Amino acid sequence: KELFNERIGLFLDNMKPKATPIKKITLKTLDNIHIINISDIIYCEADGNYTTFYLSNHNKIVVSKLLREYEALLPSAHFMRPHQSYLVNFNHVVRYEKGIKNVLVTTDGQSIPVSSRKREPVMQFLNELH
Repeated sequence: KELFNERIGLFLDNMKPKATPIKKITLKTLDNIHIINISDIIYCEADGNYTTFYLSNHNKIVVSKLLREYEALLPSAHFMRPHQSYLVNFNHVVRYEKGIKNVLVTTDGQSIPVSSRKREPVMQFLNELH
């Protein structure tokens, strides 16, 4: 019976997901490599071949990588593109202003546009938040 319990314990341990979600990200600029907590990212904005990260400590970091590269890297459980030029951390969204404005308002008071083709996915994302 003891061996059986040990095997069950091993089996259950092996069934646990191994991949732990990433908590930090490195942002490489010309002069520095910044190590950023993902939870500190409010939103990212695309500008051609550059992406600007807006952080909760009011810093901005500009990197020469495309926004879509970070969209693939950051956890989709919290990050979404409401517009082709923005990637938003929904942990930092305080409200969605529907109607004429159609923007997401972030914890730093910024209004992030929601494109007409992203309205439905944004609503679905908001409905699935816990």
